[in-house]
Amino acid sequence: MRRELLLNDNQLNEMKNKFYAILAEMGIGKTHSIKTVALPWAFEKSMRILILTHRTTLKVQTENETQELREKYHSLFRGNTVEIVNYQKIVHDYMNDKKEEWLNKYDMVFFDEAHCIVTDSWNGSTDYIVQFLEEINVPRVLVTGTPKYLMPLIEKWKAEILRTIDVTNTDIEQIRFYQKQETFIKELKISVSDSCKVLAFVNGSSNRILDLSTKLGASFICSKSNILYPFADKEIISEIENNEVNLSTNLICATSVWNEGINIKDPQFKAVASFFPRRVDDVYQQFARARESNIAGCVLVPTNQMLSGIMMKNNEELEKNDLSFTRRIFLNEHNKEIREILSCNGGFKEYFMRRYPTIQCIDVDEINYDNKICDFLDSLVGTKLFKEEDLSQISNTDLNKITIKNMTQEEFIETMIEEFRIRGNQGQKNIKMTVIKKWLDEKNYNYKLEPNRDRSRKSPTYGKSFWIIEKLIDKD
Repeated sequence: MRRELLLNDNQLNEMKNKFYAILAEMGIGKTHSIKTVALPWAFEKSMRILILTHRTTLKVQTENETQELREKYHSLFRGNTVEIVNYQKIVHDYMNDKKEEWLNKYDMVFFDEAHCIVTDSWNGSTDYIVQFLEEINVPRVLVTGTPKYLMPLIEKWKAEILRTIDVTNTDIEQIRFYQKQETFIKELKISVSDSCKVLAFVNGSSNRILDLSTKLGASFICSKSNILYPFADKEIISEIENNEVNLSTNLICATSVWNEGINIKDPQFKAVASFFPRRVDDVYQQFARARESNIAGCVLVPTNQMLSGIMMKNNEELEKNDLSFTRRIFLNEHNKEIREILSCNGGFKEYFMRRYPTIQCIDVDEINYDNKICDFLDSLVGTKLFKEEDLSQISNTDLNKITIKNMTQEEFIETMIEEFRIRGNQGQKNIKMTVIKKWLDEKNYNYKLEPNRDRSRKSPTYGKSFWIIEKLIDKD
């Protein structure tokens, strides 16, 4: 990935007491820019800096990454401070009438992973951080790689955008999309090795994720506030917080607590898997957690039925009178995204490709389907397919002389309908040969189905019509 500094001294010198936004792709250097440009500038000007994070692991990683710099400048400029705080601490103090402790304490605020103001709204408290950001009268810089859900606030606050996202700049080489969980888990197991470690994110209940971790022999990761935290792999959490480059596991199963912010420095983590993501941004964030190698991604896509069910629940929640401001933003934005996904013929995968058009996307089930149907058609090349009633008129002795593979036209149609899900224009199962011929052509398969008649007078099927499958050598 192409990395760069996203801030410079001139920009910092010209900042006023308003909102700014750095919207930049994951891994390009957002935190690095704060560390190497903003902090030295602030220390030399005796500025007090607040860096807001949203997860303890991210907070600890940021502290570790900036420790040397903070110690250096603290020794040179006594009294200058930079504080790294989870936003939840400010929320807690606001809820307990202690907000004054925060409002006059800093000269500049950076909010890393700022989209969490909206995406964390499920916890019912993010309106307080909105209140804090609106009340503190200093430059406030919102930093995120997935700004879609934050945009209503960016527009509300009239934030000056210092940089926009280049979706072509990514470490994600390829994403394989799956529809069948059985295939997904099977290939996941095959992929794991010392030279190809895997980070898997699983949506759903923590119990379900822990069960899956146990079955896969994976390290289980969840937040400290999760009731199942006693089962979490504390050693792995500590290794990641300390930016270790050789983690003592080949496979991690994590809840959404690690969706954003944390960085895995082990270069052997080369694959990231996502089970039933609810938003495209979830996938993009998850795949950015492994920063030291080009990533092969795997997604078990949510079905349209799942997404419709989520939208129904969102609508029920939107009817509540006491809904928080940020939660309402999230639910409306999420419903908008779901409607866009449902309008795509290719569902979640097609919508993802529209958002990130340069990433190679492969439909694994489609490939498996294509291979299966080609194997089936190959097995029938050159075979004469007769009607069942025509074959029933022939004696068993004569029937054994015919080169057929025990399949009639009726059986062929039934296989194409039931096993390969071919339907008529109106979705009907009652199809004819013309529908199959058209389908083979539209799908660009190298086969054709043609009608013919047996003209050999010595054949027991003389005069009978049949179908024959031919394989095309070259097809334009």
